[in-house]
Amino acid sequence: NDITYIIGGHLDRSVLYAISQITRWEPLSHKEGTAHHLKEEVAEFLHTMTHTNHAFRMIVIKRTAIPVLHGMEEFLTEEELLTYASERYSVIASNDLKMSAQEIVHFYRQKNGDRLLLSSLRYDYKSGSYRKR
Repeated sequence: NDITYIIGGHLDRSVLYAISQITRWEPLSHKEGTAHHLKEEVAEFLHTMTHTNHAFRMIVIKRTAIPVLHGMEEFLTEEELLTYASERYSVIASNDLKMSAQEIVHFYRQKNGDRLLLSSLRYDYKSGSYRKR
């Protein structure tokens, strides 16, 4: 295969099981910063689909959100804050072996951001330019 792919994955039973076995997470770096009540971490594992021997990387993003009003976190202990935390997972499948997991996440997010921007533009034939919908 000469085609490199970076695509969104599905959280099926086997993927969720593999995620539950991850013991090493690293903080996801943010170029634009992050909200004070949101923590993102990244990890990866090798995954194969049923009835195939083709393995690929599964990049996992764990988002831990704490639904607390701004400023309230200084009145609560970390243990109290964590009782309100909820974790959400998303995955990206890739056969790219050159980029780090962090780079793949940033690339994937940028690609989706570009797609959303393009879908929000409409070409105006009268003026000969694009404008926001």
